Amino acid sequence: MGPTYTTNALKLLSLCLVLQNLFLNTVSSGEPIQGTPGLEGMGTIAQGYQEMSNVEIVDELVNMIIAQRAYETNSRAIRAANEMLRDVINVGR
Repeated sequence: MGPTYTTNALKLLSLCLVLQNLFLNTVSSGEPIQGTPGLEGMGTIAQGYQEMSNVEIVDELVNMIIAQRAYETNSRAIRAANEMLRDVINVGR
């Protein structure tokens, strides 16, 4: 593995928030400053620590339940349509 670098900006509040933990530099924030962790005020990297999840587990479980119910509903509709089609075909015979 190669070296690890950290990046800083002159005006942190001027960065453009893209995602929860992803920023882009802007004209007012200045060019990004890349450096070695622990040197020149760049912050440090701690080994053996785990980053907190950025997923809301309750929201994801609710979304999964909603998707499952929608799938079940669609499955029942298709099954009913197949049964009606089979009955129409059988009546025609």
